[in-house]
Amino acid sequence: MSQWYFGFVGLNFLFGRSTAEKFKYVFPCFCIVGALLEIELVWTIQDIALGLLTIPNLIAIVILWPKVREQTKDFFKKQKKEQ
Repeated sequence: MSQWYFGFVGLNFLFGRSTAEKFKYVFPCFCIVGALLEIELVWTIQDIALGLLTIPNLIAIVILWPKVREQTKDFFKKQKKEQ
């Protein structure tokens, strides 16, 4: 269920609600195929899929690093002033 939810939310964010709605019909097909395949292959596919998800996350971390650093410094300055 969590994989369906994360897929739905991600597709909704990237492509809009209409594309995400189609995912709820495709996902059960993946579940059926996964139930029919050998478990080693299912785990391999899952590992690859989750591994590929790290790519956009790493890109975002690199791009957003200056903003995160700036916000972190600002946060700690405010914390220091409050004490």
